[in-house]
Amino acid sequence: MPHVVRAVIGEQLVYHINRSGTGSVSLPDRLRAAGASVFAERVRSHLQTIDVNALLDGSGSTSASA
Repeated sequence: MPHVVRAVIGEQLVYHINRSGTGSVSLPDRLRAAGASVFAERVRSHLQTIDVNALLDGSGSTSASA
């Protein structure tokens, strides 16, 4: 089910970027600040596989190979 986690991370990333006002956000930093450092590391590793530009332009790709 890693593809499901990656999809949710992509949705959350877009949501927080759009709300940030700066166009920048670090989900792992937010998770660490909330006391979820192990999960933050897992999210960080998934983020390395996500094409953020594709997410932001609406094509929705959440994988570097997709």
